Amino acid sequence: MIDRTLLHYDQEAKNISSRYEKADMSWMYEIITGMFPAKSRLLELGCGSGRDAAILLKSGLDIIATDGSPAMLKQAAELHPELKDRLLQYRFPGQSGFKARFFDGILAIAVLMHLAPGGIKDTLKEVFELLKPGGRFFFSVPDKRPDIDECSFDTIGRRFSMLSSEEWEELCCAAGLVKLYAVRNDDSLGREQVAWLSFLFKKPEE
Repeated sequence: MIDRTLLHYDQEAKNISSRYEKADMSWMYEIITGMFPAKSRLLELGCGSGRDAAILLKSGLDIIATDGSPAMLKQAAELHPELKDRLLQYRFPGQSGFKARFFDGILAIAVLMHLAPGGIKDTLKEVFELLKPGGRFFFSVPDKRPDIDECSFDTIGRRFSMLSSEEWEELCCAAGLVKLYAVRNDDSLGREQVAWLSFLFKKPEE
């Protein structure tokens, strides 16, 4: 079965990357760099153009950036050559090959909503396994989009699992994670009819 979401990112990688690079995510970088000391080991799920990974690497964090789209990874390598040895193709859940308890933090910015509910559950379980005790999981998902149909797809064929804040919290807690906070954000690309939810969860200390 063809994954129409990944197919879209493969076909439109250059245009998408150009748009992503213009987004102002400074508020998020401030949160993440303030949360992790230098050389903390981070994993990014769905790195897209490499925008976030490049800035966090420059800030002193040891980040591995993954994406399911080969074309998006190619764009990330071209736009941010410093990420060359840190980019991996990884279609989650279940294909990481990383050791359990390997990462201090995991990021998933505008990614998890592209999975079906079963895939979200499995990915959150994997996030829990990959985090060290006390590790943090930061992710963002849409809170509002006017273009999603009753089958959970947008007008260009991408899947969007539009869950409420309470539903996301329930899924994360079921995976063993503990909520630290949630906040609603305006769209970083200036789209008035789009809003986001950003969450921070923690794997309990042993």
